[in-house]
Amino acid sequence: MRPPFVSLITPTWKRHKTLTERTMPSVAAQTYRDFEHIIVSDGPDDELEELLNPLPENTRLVFLEEHNPKEQWGVSARIYGETIAQGELIAPLDDDDSIRPNHLELLVKAIEETGAGFAYSHMMQHMSDTGAYIVGKAPPVYGEIGVSFVYRRELSKIATWRSDRESIDWDLVKRWLRSDVKWVFVPEVTVDGYPTAFWSNVDLHSGR
Repeated sequence: MRPPFVSLITPTWKRHKTLTERTMPSVAAQTYRDFEHIIVSDGPDDELEELLNPLPENTRLVFLEEHNPKEQWGVSARIYGETIAQGELIAPLDDDDSIRPNHLELLVKAIEETGAGFAYSHMMQHMSDTGAYIVGKAPPVYGEIGVSFVYRRELSKIATWRSDRESIDWDLVKRWLRSDVKWVFVPEVTVDGYPTAFWSNVDLHSGR
């Protein structure tokens, strides 16, 4: 039996440096090799297209027709990435974060062994003002799960990304939990996050 194919989806908008120097190299270093990396620009970006020419192996670059500055967190780009994904599993990855080499290997294995709908891991949050700390525990709760999960593509039929939410990742997971989707937790740091200034003003441990 062949291993499940994974679609890593990265929404991006004018973050060329972190995308090319942090996010994409972390994808290239994955020990699990049955994947594609879909980069969805939230609007036209000639500079990005030129920068990523030629594209790395297993990488697709697509552009939304126009940028919507009122939308939060690249939701349209995330959803579009899902619609063109070829993988049975989806792995979201933000354009300023990185995944450690065993990220896909560990989470795909956890899903395969347990039959869970999604798997998630510890995430190391690197704060510019207060240093680094680890997010993640079981069961999943607000403030303790970031974009550090891999999920079965069919879960998007139960719930998909929504705009205008303070934590779109938790909003998504919360709706899966309400539908009794089975989950599995991998107690290892596999993602490094670099929150923006906005997040430094949000109490991630408020239980909200």
